[in-house]
Amino acid sequence: MIYGIIEKRKNDTVKHEDMLGILLDARDDKGGLGMTSLQVRDELMTIFLAGHETTATALSWALYEISKHPEIQSKLFSEVNSTIGHRTPKAEDFMKLPYTQNIIHETLRVYPPSYIISRDVAEDVVIGGYRFKKGDMILISSYVMQHNPDYFDQPESFIPERFENNFFKKPA
Repeated sequence: MIYGIIEKRKNDTVKHEDMLGILLDARDDKGGLGMTSLQVRDELMTIFLAGHETTATALSWALYEISKHPEIQSKLFSEVNSTIGHRTPKAEDFMKLPYTQNIIHETLRVYPPSYIISRDVAEDVVIGGYRFKKGDMILISSYVMQHNPDYFDQPESFIPERFENNFFKKPA
């Protein structure tokens, strides 16, 4: 069914600004090639099966924090009202909302929807004095890293302003 939708859209002369349209318009930086139908299907299935839960979780935490901080809520509403007003938002508006982006960054830092990430070691390597062999699996805890005071001042506090000016604190 999904392949049928993809093929129908590929033959459509109307430009669509939805997720499928974005995926079909995406191009490789090096060769300018688009994704195959299989790649598009895989991306759609990932979003459909896994992406909605993490997105819903992140949005729930963002709304929770916004509700707890009237000053953050006020700044957010002011930015959205001055940029968008009463019209329907468009995808390109997001890049014009830096404080909104900071709230999202901070939400994902404090409440990462995927708190453990696994990676397979591609080649033998030593990281931080630990030796990993090709084929080993490494588990990385984004939660632990993002709550580490070596990387973030007041790591347990919700402070969207920490991401202003593309700031990321380097370890001491």
